[in-house]
Amino acid sequence: LIVDGEKTPSRKEYITEELIDYALEFVKEKRANPFCIYLSLKAVHHRWLPPRDLKGTYSDIKDLHLPPEADNWIGLVDNHIIYGTFGVLEQMYRGYCETILAIDREVGRLLDYLDASGLADNTVVIYAGDNGIYWGEHRLVDKRFAYEEVIRVPFLFRYPKIIEKPGERLSQMVLNIDLAPTVLELAGLKIPGNMQGTSMLPLLASKDVTWRNSWLYEYFLDFPYTVPAMYALRTENYKYIEYESGCYSPEVYNIASDPGEKKNLYGTKLAGQILPKLQQELIRLKKETGVPGM
Repeated sequence: LIVDGEKTPSRKEYITEELIDYALEFVKEKRANPFCIYLSLKAVHHRWLPPRDLKGTYSDIKDLHLPPEADNWIGLVDNHIIYGTFGVLEQMYRGYCETILAIDREVGRLLDYLDASGLADNTVVIYAGDNGIYWGEHRLVDKRFAYEEVIRVPFLFRYPKIIEKPGERLSQMVLNIDLAPTVLELAGLKIPGNMQGTSMLPLLASKDVTWRNSWLYEYFLDFPYTVPAMYALRTENYKYIEYESGCYSPEVYNIASDPGEKKNLYGTKLAGQILPKLQQELIRLKKETGVPGM
């Protein structure tokens, strides 16, 4: 690790445990001002390695509830064997679940201390992910295509001072770019006019506010992965995906009736009726967010 600019040997074998230890030490320091921690845990990442004591926790589980289209030889894209599962999809998925179990345990240590020390009621805790992953859905093991399994990420918010209904699940489409303006408003600071995203505080306080009804997904070429660059529009009921260079056909899904995105409506009569509006909205968002060439 780099600690205060110095290379520092790890004190623990497992990085997640090490990082939580640092977080706990920081929280326990005596201070006059509020503290802020940005704690980034990367353990739930390829190659999905759990700590020794949790390895094998799910080895006896036979039915992993993988999607019916999954098999042990799924790759990043069709016929692409360089980056794939190499016949061990189920083994990889068990490691993934065991790694999540380790994250839950270690984050729990930090939350338990906040509770025990009396800090919880006056501490904002935000737990967010940056992407999901396909375990065979759409015949993929990946995180780049714009399907729901990847773009619907964890975003949990705990702050007893303002949240009147703990445990409530909001239906509005909240994005990770909403995090910064939310934290700035919580701190009583002005949100810069050029900052994308919207403060979530009114939603968290159960206020009736006007919220976004569409948003833009963008993926750019990222060597060596053979996933094409793409843009996608997500609305409350529909998704439209278009790929650069024409290597894939466009896709249109009715998320409300087909949440698994099994039926591409592109080329159908229904898609013909709604597609112009979706394309127009996608162009608008590209311009609004500064996509080059728009």
